[in-house]
Amino acid sequence: MRELALGRPAATLRDIEIVLNPSISDGAVYWISRLKALHRAHFYFLPYVSNRHSFIRQLKLAIPRCHVTFPEAVQIGYGYEDEKKEKKK
Repeated sequence: MRELALGRPAATLRDIEIVLNPSISDGAVYWISRLKALHRAHFYFLPYVSNRHSFIRQLKLAIPRCHVTFPEAVQIGYGYEDEKKEKKK
């Protein structure tokens, strides 16, 4: 993220989507917030982000025109389809 924030993408990157990346933690919000041209940011299942609401709030304050989505990951992995089938029986 630091390389993006310090380079040309900081002024030109409009959309970013980060999913299942263990390199992104709570501290990465500092570098993401320096991407001032962002209009859309989507994050999903980032295991090292401990405070999802704070992460979203900090980004929205730093980049007000950016639409930030970070849904809560409830069920990750295989096997949940079997549970749904068993409940129907």
